[in-house]
Amino acid sequence: MPGSESARHTSKRRAAVVCAAAFVTLILATPLGAFTPSYSPSPPPQAPATPPPAAAPTAGTGTPAAHPRSRPVAQKKRTTRKTRVVRRKRSGPTTVASRKRTKITRTVVRRAAPKPGPKLRPKIAPKPAPVVTPAQAPATLPGREVYRADWETDNFSQAAGVQRIADDRIKLVTDPVAQGKYAARFEVRPGDNPVCCGDRAEISTGTSESEGMERYYEWWTRFDGSFPNASWQAVSQWHSGVDGVPPVAFYSENGNFELRTDPRNGDGSLAGEHRILWNVPLQRNSWYHLVMHVKWSGDDRVGFIELNVNGRPVVPKTFGRTMLPGSGNYFKQGYYRAFGIGQTGVIYHDGFRVTQVSP
Repeated sequence: MPGSESARHTSKRRAAVVCAAAFVTLILATPLGAFTPSYSPSPPPQAPATPPPAAAPTAGTGTPAAHPRSRPVAQKKRTTRKTRVVRRKRSGPTTVASRKRTKITRTVVRRAAPKPGPKLRPKIAPKPAPVVTPAQAPATLPGREVYRADWETDNFSQAAGVQRIADDRIKLVTDPVAQGKYAARFEVRPGDNPVCCGDRAEISTGTSESEGMERYYEWWTRFDGSFPNASWQAVSQWHSGVDGVPPVAFYSENGNFELRTDPRNGDGSLAGEHRILWNVPLQRNSWYHLVMHVKWSGDDRVGFIELNVNGRPVVPKTFGRTMLPGSGNYFKQGYYRAFGIGQTGVIYHDGFRVTQVSP
């Protein structure tokens, strides 16, 4: 029937419309990314790894031999694969392309760090040895300075007295010197006897040593090439207030340079044999640097002497009488010798100074 035919077509159209509406609703309800396949570039094909042939045991040891293609561990490359996801920035309305996610795979090749070599110590140049000459003065002497006769005043005002036959027998010179600018030159000719008892050219000082004093003395002495080999010739002496042989003195005698003590009683008479504390062959045209430590006493158990020459200890602490009992000493320096020496002699002294420790 025509009416029923029309109703059947109408119901079909309605069913189609419902299906289409349901399909559209399904599409709109489904996220767009569900219809976009993820793209991941495949890594390049790699050859299948072939297991290395079994290593044959080394003859006689039972240990497998190393594979011929094996590399040292320090030279192998280490490969790390890192994957990161990059989201493209939106530049317009949301589209399928703007929602696309891409996986990017990159290969990082790292080389094994080389093994550090042995640490080399830097070469240190050796320090040069200090140059020490006999003419170098020590920075200080123990105690306080009580007297100086170094002639840097350019005159003899530091001396208490001068004994010479003529002015040219004692004078200041600038060459040779041991320290500072000036040294004293002493010359003695045959018959140069200004006072008594022998030929001389000397200066005396006011050092005034007394019982119990402990002092240090420093000076330089140089024998000229013309200095004679002869009997006793005193060049530095600590003289007593009583005439006679000095209790402590430096001599040149028969080609030697020596330190000698002569013990005496209070009246000047000898109290025993003289003692030679130091004796060396005489060297001319060379400075002797002398530092002497003395305890002045008329008691053999209290007095003592120590001596350093050119920086070396040559006389250890040696006890003995260093002055006459009940008498004081004073210092004389220059050139004093026995009568009858027929040759002119010249000697130099420089830088004399005294420090006192006690009392």
